Amino acid sequence: MFNKIKEEFMLKHIYLNIINDCCNGSLEFRVEKNTNKLFIQCNDCEVQYNSPEEAIDINNIDKEIERYKGYGKSRPATLEEISDAGWNEYIEK
Repeated sequence: MFNKIKEEFMLKHIYLNIINDCCNGSLEFRVEKNTNKLFIQCNDCEVQYNSPEEAIDINNIDKEIERYKGYGKSRPATLEEISDAGWNEYIEK
């Protein structure tokens, strides 16, 4: 039963093929509901990035960057939205 629920959850959420700084969570493609803006968010510590490139930049770990971009309520992004943004290469396979 648990595996079926986990599988259904994973089908709705698309993750990046990179690891977040916190090393606990997975980075997920999200869409802000009010603006339809695509962004990246850790599903554990909820740190937010404007793009996969920003999340990948190892230099951001040591920088005093704004970790929470202020995105409002969001939903999982669709494959189409990720593709339209040109972020396909970052999808976890």
